[in-house]
Amino acid sequence: MSQNRAIGKGNELLWDFKDDLNHFKEKTWNGQVILGRKTWESMPSKWLRSRGLWIVTRENKYGWIQASTQNKYFPSTLNIVTDVSSLPQNDYWVAGGAEIYSLFLDKITEFYITLIKEEYSGADTFMPEFEHLFSQKEILQSFEKYDIVKYIK
Repeated sequence: MSQNRAIGKGNELLWDFKDDLNHFKEKTWNGQVILGRKTWESMPSKWLRSRGLWIVTRENKYGWIQASTQNKYFPSTLNIVTDVSSLPQNDYWVAGGAEIYSLFLDKITEFYITLIKEEYSGADTFMPEFEHLFSQKEILQSFEKYDIVKYIK
């Protein structure tokens, strides 16, 4: 998230920091990842290998997928969710976009986020307010252009 809360434009991240992507990969590897349909469609499939994927969508075109299916692009499980209350009890990583963060922020107990040290103009997607939901903030890694931060309830 940039200083002006920008997180994307045209279904793409506004930045490309290798250490940030490596942190995402390390944290979510072999985990369960929740993301919105648009975010899922915008990501290269290789970014999401070895993870259980839970795609949240309102699109009827995905309604025919009712249960877990093996997807040839993902060695992990792909699940389409139209009602988030149907998710089984588990640990999950919420990976965006903005609407998905809004759905889950009050349920998240630990929130890892990349805080960019500048503003981005021209963005069309912004991170919802979340800071008031957490009592602790810890900078895990600091780089010249961004910090990787953990918020804890």
